[in-house]
Amino acid sequence: MNVDHSNRSEGWKYKSLNASNGLVNNYLDGIFDKRSHYRSGRWKQFEEMSVDDREMKNMNEQCIEIYIFKVKEMIYLNLKSGRKAYEEICKMCSHMFDSKEECLNNSINLSWNDIIIMAPVLYIKRESSDESKNQGMIINLPVTNMLSKLLTNLISLISYNKSDIDYINSTMQYLLINELVDNLDALPEELGMFNDFVGSYTDSLHDTFTQIADNNENMEVLDNYTYFEGYLDRLKMLNNRLHYLSKHLYLGQKKNVTKKKSLLSTFHKKNSHKHMEDHIKKIYNFIYTNNASIEGIRSIYNEEKKTIYSKEEEDFRLYYLRNELLIKNHCSVYIVTAISWFLNQVNLNMYDHNRDIIEIFRDKFSLENINKIIKSIYTYTEFYEQNVINICTKSMGNIIAIVDSTILAYSNKEVNLLKNNLTFSNLIRTMEILLLQYKINSISKEEDHLKNHIGNEMEISHELRPHEHLICLMKYVSKEMEFYISSLKPEYFKQFIVENYHNFKTNVNYVPHETQLYFCTLPGKFFVHRIFINDILHLINTNIL
Repeated sequence: MNVDHSNRSEGWKYKSLNASNGLVNNYLDGIFDKRSHYRSGRWKQFEEMSVDDREMKNMNEQCIEIYIFKVKEMIYLNLKSGRKAYEEICKMCSHMFDSKEECLNNSINLSWNDIIIMAPVLYIKRESSDESKNQGMIINLPVTNMLSKLLTNLISLISYNKSDIDYINSTMQYLLINELVDNLDALPEELGMFNDFVGSYTDSLHDTFTQIADNNENMEVLDNYTYFEGYLDRLKMLNNRLHYLSKHLYLGQKKNVTKKKSLLSTFHKKNSHKHMEDHIKKIYNFIYTNNASIEGIRSIYNEEKKTIYSKEEEDFRLYYLRNELLIKNHCSVYIVTAISWFLNQVNLNMYDHNRDIIEIFRDKFSLENINKIIKSIYTYTEFYEQNVINICTKSMGNIIAIVDSTILAYSNKEVNLLKNNLTFSNLIRTMEILLLQYKINSISKEEDHLKNHIGNEMEISHELRPHEHLICLMKYVSKEMEFYISSLKPEYFKQFIVENYHNFKTNVNYVPHETQLYFCTLPGKFFVHRIFINDILHLINTNIL
């Protein structure tokens, strides 16, 4: 999605070619930190371990240790000595590669004090029946590289082209079908006297899905994109029809039942009434959920349609100034992804285990470091450029502050969890528990006056919104990562990454579309998915040469 718009802006530019690739000083990483020793301390210990498992564990520990030691050493070595250090990493991590050439041919760049070095890419290969698709997940991608590369996209938020439209169109169709099918699967198979209505609804739904697929083959992208709204209207009509038929059948049946007065009919009435009430509640909930999904996708459709017709016509400076929320949402996804990757790297022992996690986090994710990264990427002079940077920095700073307080609570053992090590999934759980505790405590407080009580409740609700919003965003990032990780081969390091992004089967309950809880809406889910597919996936996934 990155498009060069240097011809449309005079001051809004990358500082250098390296900056445009996100290659800046590794401020957020621990690989160049001073360490007293390199023996690991965070590795998961097993009470019972076979000889083979113990040997595999030792090999992987030594691989990470020598990688950290040699990469740091490369900063001070000449080209020949650096090459030798590179080969030593290949030798110690040989079990991760099919051959020495594979290690030598796949490298990653790191930067420190304007010195750029190459190190081997350590990865977990993906399962694939196609031998030509030799891909893997990079486990030693520096956190700084990830965040800085994502931040380079700020310059091209204005860009839009036919391939983007094609992607959005196909993704929205998939999202629509997937949401409605999931809702349908959640309905019980037996719904008594409402079975025929639900069966007819299901047939009509499948017919609509078939028409969507057929039209995709016969229409131009833009026509298909515009025509999509007609499908949304049709699906809404199907929901309204199901609601109308079910409602009138329910009311008619209820009216007939109340006319019967015998003892036997009274007993039968109570049982049939109970089942009927249960069935109509499930149908109403299904209709409500479906309508929420359809309206959420309609909101995405309207926003994307507006974007198509405005980006090329509107002055790009005005576009940035008018879309502060877009900038904020992008930067929120970027920093949450970086924090999740940071915790992933911590549990892979890429940071000094002798330091507390809160100490490491505060050292690395300081506002000073965030500002250094941004200033290393961009040169900017105009007001709108500075405005973009300020909005982005503020949104990332707000999230860092919430995460900081959560990690502090975790470190102080204010929340007891099943796992001892802090993972991204545990961070989400900790945040949820703290939020629940805060709500309970606020409710239990005795107030002298009702007016003050209501005012405090409104203030508390407003104060908790950023926390609830962040939890929704973190869950979506975790789900995207978890789905990708499921395709990896069952190698040693996978267990740590799976544990980091394990989402405990928790779902985000959609709320009405509102700005303060955007990431708790279906459009918010789509937004995260789109950034993951277009901007994040290609950073962590590599084609192995």
